[in-house]
Amino acid sequence: MPYSTKYNNSVYSTEENIIFNNFIKTSSIEKDDLLFDDCNIYAIKINRNKCSILGINGNNVRFYNKTYKPFKFLIGNGSPNKMYRGLNGFLYEKIICDEFNKLLKSTNHVNKSLHIEFNKLFTTNPHNIQLFSKNLNKNNKRPVCIKDTNIYLKNNTARTIADIVILSHDTHNSAGVLFIADDYVSCKSTKLVTFANIGIRNIFPEKYIQGNINPSEIGMNIIEMLGIDYSMFCKIFNNFKKTKIENNIIYLSTNINKLLYNNLLKFIELCKGTGNYIITHAMDSRHIMYRISDIKDTLIESCEYQYGGKDGKSKRLNIIIITDKMKYTINFRNKNSGIYPTHFMCDFVYKN
Repeated sequence: MPYSTKYNNSVYSTEENIIFNNFIKTSSIEKDDLLFDDCNIYAIKINRNKCSILGINGNNVRFYNKTYKPFKFLIGNGSPNKMYRGLNGFLYEKIICDEFNKLLKSTNHVNKSLHIEFNKLFTTNPHNIQLFSKNLNKNNKRPVCIKDTNIYLKNNTARTIADIVILSHDTHNSAGVLFIADDYVSCKSTKLVTFANIGIRNIFPEKYIQGNINPSEIGMNIIEMLGIDYSMFCKIFNNFKKTKIENNIIYLSTNINKLLYNNLLKFIELCKGTGNYIITHAMDSRHIMYRISDIKDTLIESCEYQYGGKDGKSKRLNIIIITDKMKYTINFRNKNSGIYPTHFMCDFVYKN
């Protein structure tokens, strides 16, 4: 949940306020340097820049001391003034949505370049568009499923991926004017586009990795599809903080076999989802807009496997795929404070 709330003594009991003030006195941290979870008054984030005062590493995920129970402390900068993810992320979605709606109301099209570029992208008559609105259907879970030995992502459609929905007049409705959602926009605040963030805890169970035992059918399908050395995969997490993985970088270029080559392209398309939605993101001080179908990759130039990350010491597997158009990064890692993988993610950036 967002951490944006400042300390408010009125929500705590007398005993809880004493415990909290003892922490402030002992740590010498200012109350304004702490942000509280908007939905959990006992969850607190300590600004990373203040961690040295406590004698802890700012790279840690949490700080715990039973003396201050029921308060729990996490390390992070939080979301001051409810500006979630700063001038990026969610705020960027609102900025873009507001900008589009201003454009619709403008009679002289002040932002002509934006108007022209979007006219090229819309599948419907631009004059039918009535409103750009926040997409309330997004953030649905997109689990990995399997059918006839082929994996796919459930709910991985434009309707569930996009941040903004474009509402237009339904010209086919004879009973009156109705609005229909017939186009979608996914907003990104940087040149990085993440288009898969999938939970895999049940696909690659910890006990299976510990025993170097083949995972579920879906797990083995992913391993084979991506050309992963499963023994090396297990070693990443089982040997974490014990030994460095030797020869952890495997680089393929002209020596990619045809089956793996086709599977990698197939996996990229799988992650992109269905539906020809629009992507807009900030890049080099300007907005870039295109449809997902515009990035049809036809040539893989290279593929690099980093078992244990670049240094062979990290609790992650990176797979970096360079195509004729994009640089894709697939990684398997633990998104929490544990060791064994909980998610795989796939993102891309422009090569140039």
